Amino acid sequence: GTYENDGNNAFCMWSRLSGLSGDFEDIIANGIPVGRAVVTIESTDVGFTSIGCGTWAPLATSYSSLSSYGDGTWVVVDDMQPGTYEASNEGASCYWARLVGFNGEPDQIITNSNPKGRTIVTITSTDTGFLTQGCGTWNSLQINNVQATEMSDGTWVVNEDIQPGIYQAQSISDQCYW
Repeated sequence: GTYENDGNNAFCMWSRLSGLSGDFEDIIANGIPVGRAVVTIESTDVGFTSIGCGTWAPLATSYSSLSSYGDGTWVVVDDMQPGTYEASNEGASCYWARLVGFNGEPDQIITNSNPKGRTIVTITSTDTGFLTQGCGTWNSLQINNVQATEMSDGTWVVNEDIQPGIYQAQSISDQCYW
């Protein structure tokens, strides 16, 4: 089944297990979530280990979509609606992933990123979940039709935030990715 915790913990680590020997090879998948966690334990799993995660309960379906999202794992359609979201991402360690499921295995990730600066992602109706850590608060993308004359780290919407054209980077550090 699929379970959730309340996300009110300073440190959480969970592991789905194929055996109980304590060997590293027994770990099918694991996570160290920040905020609310959601995990699917498969019927073929032999065990599940949880440290510091608090109480796990069966995932409740409330269909009460939130208006903004912080750190945690969120269920598409139940917690959040498909759409385009933005986060200010003022921290140095943002990670997000669009998910097809919650069993923690790599094949459950549709796509992911460790962006810097303003971050934009589109959640589709075929996504099952969205995981975010360290990106700040996510809100629906607001188009303000005020075009910037310069950009910094982040994602910018052409014809909304910036004009199409040729731009030159100045004061480039030793790392530049575009």
